Amino acid sequence: MRTNAHSQNPNIDVGLAVLCATASADETLTSKDIADVCECSRNAIWKIEKRALRKAKEIAIARGLQLFLED
Repeated sequence: MRTNAHSQNPNIDVGLAVLCATASADETLTSKDIADVCECSRNAIWKIEKRALRKAKEIAIARGLQLFLED
C-alpha cells in the first residue's frame, strides 16, 4: 500500500486546514511559514506542493485544458 509522505505526520493535515481557514486570500505564505505551522520541514512542504502540481497538470491535460498551463 502506497502512503503519502504527509500521512505519517497528522500535524501537516491539521496545519494546512488551519492555514486554509485563517489565511486571507491576498496573503502569501512561504514554505517556511507553512512548515512552521505544520511542524514539519520545508522539504516536506515542497514535496507535497510538487505532487499536487503534478496531479493538477495531469487533470488539466485529461480535460483538454493544456493551453491554460504554465511551465
